[in-house]
Amino acid sequence: MQKELDGFFQLFLSSNRSERKFKPGAYCLAKRKISFEAFVDLNEKLLSFFYQSFPIRSWMGFRLLAIDRSAMRVPDDNETKEFFGVWNPARNRKTCPLAKAPLLYDRSFRV
Repeated sequence: MQKELDGFFQLFLSSNRSERKFKPGAYCLAKRKISFEAFVDLNEKLLSFFYQSFPIRSWMGFRLLAIDRSAMRVPDDNETKEFFGVWNPARNRKTCPLAKAPLLYDRSFRV
């Protein structure tokens, strides 16, 4: 991840050398401050653009969608443990909170 960030800032700052201006843990601290609502808004804008730009395809007159569920690790603090619950992977191993997220796929576009 740090290599990608270094490359991004090298391009962003129009510099020929990669110079770290942030401590290695700064990314982890900063991403905790990003509201989930930013991703909801970004997803809505991307989907709106996509479906306005491309006609909806169908299969035998039906729109073909698939749904799946995924589990994601979330920060290990009391607030997230209370909200999402915890997962116990095995005996004598530390529990961790997991968020479950439904995923909807538009199979006609393979997205």
